[in-house]
Amino acid sequence: MTGEVELRHLDLTELASVRRFADSVDFVDVLINNAGVLGLPLTRTVDGFEAHVGTNHLGHFALTCLLGDRIRDRVVVVASSNYALARLHLDDLNWHRRRYNVWSAYGESKLANLLFVRELVRRGRAAYAADPGMVASAITRDSAGLLH
Repeated sequence: MTGEVELRHLDLTELASVRRFADSVDFVDVLINNAGVLGLPLTRTVDGFEAHVGTNHLGHFALTCLLGDRIRDRVVVVASSNYALARLHLDDLNWHRRRYNVWSAYGESKLANLLFVRELVRRGRAAYAADPGMVASAITRDSAGLLH
């Protein structure tokens, strides 16, 4: 199989960066929503979202929607089985009224990912979720406590 791969800068914690990136792209064959954070203390994105949901879900959601029909083939979302332990609190997605829990925040972001994939499929798009399990990565580089 042959093809081209192009790398560009994109900051999922800043919706203006997501828009600039999407505006600069003519098309994408396969969009892989892979970037993520895990184990952060209560932190907010540039736009004021709790960091797990802002980075792991909302940034990817915005990118996928902004690219829209310029995605030629499929969307792949890197998920986590941690979603199964989560309950999405749409009334307090940003943890303003609840006591913050890092595992719940991460799980909710991954549950939101899976619900988004389900909705893409319902709308006729080729979309898949993949759970890589435990892998050696830098996802916990900014975390504290038992993750380090």
